[in-house]
Amino acid sequence: MPQTIPGETGEKLRSFRALLAKEIKVAFRGRHLVGVGFGLAIVLSATLGFSLAGTKVSERVIASLLWIVVMFSSSDTLSRSFAKEEDEGTADQLRLRVPMPSVFLAKTLANAFFVLLIACVVFPLLCFWLGVRFSALPLVGLLVLIGCPALSFAQGFVGYLMSRGRALSAAYPVIVMPVILPLLVCLVLATSQALAEGTFSINLVVVIISESLAALVAGLVLVPYIEEE
Repeated sequence: MPQTIPGETGEKLRSFRALLAKEIKVAFRGRHLVGVGFGLAIVLSATLGFSLAGTKVSERVIASLLWIVVMFSSSDTLSRSFAKEEDEGTADQLRLRVPMPSVFLAKTLANAFFVLLIACVVFPLLCFWLGVRFSALPLVGLLVLIGCPALSFAQGFVGYLMSRGRALSAAYPVIVMPVILPLLVCLVLATSQALAEGTFSINLVVVIISESLAALVAGLVLVPYIEEE
């Protein structure tokens, strides 16, 4: 009887799971990722919450604040993750053991988990301070589960490019504009609909998923070519 998963494929899956577990552990051991990421999220949420508490804020503004705080709190975690491998001299050893697309995917998935945890801090705080209706929270939670991995997938290739040097870092706004901005706009529109109407357009969700997967595939395809340069 042929094996369902060949030995080589099973070994690759085990290696990838080990790499993903390592990336998650490194993220939570790193003082920058946890301290700065969660710290910035809490400070921004508290500042906005106290400043706008008791003020009538539209659903579109609330949704914009929610996703902007999440994006900025996690904007440089992936680039620092890639740069840390180079600084510690472990990048070449990692490339010899694991294909670069697997490294990229593991770091992106670990970052998706990190972004989701940041959102779990930001959304309850801002929703409480800005007086969001409890009936809208389940749909907002569903959009968080969809949007955080999508945002991480879009940030993945951008974060990798930012780790490649100062020249690319200077071009950050130009790179972010076509990759992350459309996704962020769709997340804001869908979240504002959920807050105001108790529903959201399925077309927006399709666009969010499609854009994030396109960014992820672009990273998986292009990163090995960039590494060879």
